[in-house]
Amino acid sequence: MGKKKTTAPAPETVNVAPPQAKTDAELPAAAEGVAVEDIFPEGADAGELVMVVPASGLNLREGPGVNFPVAEVLPEAAVLAVQPLPCGAEVPGWALVHTGARTGWVDSRYIQALTLAEG
Repeated sequence: MGKKKTTAPAPETVNVAPPQAKTDAELPAAAEGVAVEDIFPEGADAGELVMVVPASGLNLREGPGVNFPVAEVLPEAAVLAVQPLPCGAEVPGWALVHTGARTGWVDSRYIQALTLAEG
């Protein structure tokens, strides 16, 4: 008897294009004039501030990958502080962030650096 040749079905894929970077003129009003003190209490490690870009929001996950549970969905223009990883570790494509209330992971394609107001 000959062996039957079977082919596994192709895995389901979803193509998601990363958002286009917005210019300062296109930033949502919620991000204008943001000061570190407005987001993080005095003495807190604010890290590098970034904001959520997609209008549909961004999943804050419990770990660095799509297989980790979603802790919450962050709204567009939410301001986050990127936290340093221990021992100089890197997790390509993911950023450990603090929202002011909780810490979690976001896909780094969907955040952009935030320029703070002086003063």
